[in-house]
Amino acid sequence: MESLESLFYSSITSKNIDKYIKITREEDIRNLPNNVEAKYELLRGNVTSNIVADLSELKGVEDLGDSIKVLAGTKWRDIIGYSPELWSIMDFSVGGTISLGDEGFGYNEFGELANRVTVEAYLNGEKYTGKYRGGIIYAIYIKKENKPLIFKQYSGLEDIVLSKVKSLLSENILPFRDISLIKDNEGTRLIVSYTQVREILVKRYIDGFSETFPPYPQLSSIGKFIHIGKTNLRNISFDLLKNVKYAYFTFRGNSAYYVVSSDIKLDITSISQEYSLEKFNGCILCGKCVDICPHSYQRGSPIFSPLGFFALSAIGKETYVSNCHLCGICEEVCPVDLNIVDLLRQKSTLNSKVPNVQLTFPSKKSIILTAISDHLLEDVLKLIKYFSLRGVKLGVITLPDPLDKVVKGQINLENVRKLLENVDEIITLTPEEARYLIVLKSVKILDITFAYSMLENIVKPLMEGKKVHFPCFYSENKFYGCSYEMLNLANNEGYGENKVNAEITLCPLAAKRLGIKSYIDLLNINLNISDVYKLHSEISETLSTLDRVLEDAEWYKEIEPKLYEKIFSEAIDKVLLNKNYFEIFYYYLNMDKLEFKNESIKSSVKNEIEKLLRSSDKD
Repeated sequence: MESLESLFYSSITSKNIDKYIKITREEDIRNLPNNVEAKYELLRGNVTSNIVADLSELKGVEDLGDSIKVLAGTKWRDIIGYSPELWSIMDFSVGGTISLGDEGFGYNEFGELANRVTVEAYLNGEKYTGKYRGGIIYAIYIKKENKPLIFKQYSGLEDIVLSKVKSLLSENILPFRDISLIKDNEGTRLIVSYTQVREILVKRYIDGFSETFPPYPQLSSIGKFIHIGKTNLRNISFDLLKNVKYAYFTFRGNSAYYVVSSDIKLDITSISQEYSLEKFNGCILCGKCVDICPHSYQRGSPIFSPLGFFALSAIGKETYVSNCHLCGICEEVCPVDLNIVDLLRQKSTLNSKVPNVQLTFPSKKSIILTAISDHLLEDVLKLIKYFSLRGVKLGVITLPDPLDKVVKGQINLENVRKLLENVDEIITLTPEEARYLIVLKSVKILDITFAYSMLENIVKPLMEGKKVHFPCFYSENKFYGCSYEMLNLANNEGYGENKVNAEITLCPLAAKRLGIKSYIDLLNINLNISDVYKLHSEISETLSTLDRVLEDAEWYKEIEPKLYEKIFSEAIDKVLLNKNYFEIFYYYLNMDKLEFKNESIKSSVKNEIEKLLRSSDKD
């Protein structure tokens, strides 16, 4: 089979790509063959060669004081905080804008943006610095804005705003830095900007305008097609605006550069490029998901992000990259609101591991173990002990479903109905399980609580001044780095480069993997195995004093079995009468480490303890 990289680039370029070269530093550009073509972003930029240099990951910004040095693959959204004097669509790369001849903010005053910046580029193997004249761009130098700018807008229906634009542009020379028309979720508006010293010059043009913020256009509410190009003002009509879902026009005299999206193909008389988003199920290949995708970091490639999933879906190869743990951060940053998680869920083939421990001791409040957390029994015990000392009984229930069914929400709900019959609240050790188990709410009215949220007031002060890792399922949709433990559990694809620099984590899975403390460790609960042996000694001594009675009762066992059970039960109950729930449960979990007179005695003791643990009145 061809490499996934070749398939990926063949899909997004609609051409058979034999080789792709990832560019992450200047040295990579120096050694490129002559027949290579550059792509600075994934959606835009057609290629004719079968060798592609991918500069979309060549990112970085250096603050030089009065200007910034921007590496070619950097998106405009990543430099806007440096106050550049010009910019373009936030989802486009800076290198892509310059090489493809886009325009953006500042076009009215400055003219072509490429003439306003300086580049470091390679042409025919030789490096040059200056105005862009072809070749592969390494870096772009952009001046910072050193004058206060004022932004004003005029809002209204499409036809009214367009008439206002054409009326304004009927003037020969306009003293504005920028003149733009934008249609998006906020409506249709004409936005102008000017330096503060020009207030008196612009006053007569902006009657009826109101103050606004700088327009940072980004692709949103995108339709099936994106059109990008340059046209004449007369080609922009009310019918055109009415049929678009998103539009950004920037004007200079009778010229207009535009980025327009619609659900139908548009006939705009212009120099243009057209991109069909139907091919990728609506994905615009902007790359926002790549920057925050744990699966992408796990595998060290953007191809394992949702971007790769959608690109490969065009050629039916998406299953190769779909095995993520469905954290959903990608949906929060997706500018076109794709239902990514459901699509990944349908295509993924995850690990079907089943829990290796089965516990069924329900209480009104119960910790739930799954194939994800079944190896975290020590943490379960710490929580039970912590709450038991405060008079709260926590039951424990194992959900027997395999891991892939848990992650995908395909749990046996009929079985859950029986398991949770007397449970009002389930408590998860991990934030992942709190998300995956939401499907259980369809069975009964049930609270699902991540244990950290119960302890936050206790442990949060203990985390002050410490570096804390927020796992992706409890991170307010930000990416703080990944231990890859949950991902590897789900897909068996190993561990990526460690991106976590923390002393404490809110995920016990990450804590075990990274060798740092979890929120449970901060409770400082000690588990002393000597307590188990002490209780076992008490039970053994009690049973030894009853040897003769039990031997006699054994003789009656087949005639009157309840007599033997009653004597045995009363003896065990007497020992456990003053023990708390945690002590009994801790003893139960360690019974296989203990010596009993025989297996029959061990089995009987185990049965009695199970009855006590399941009794609703044993707090």
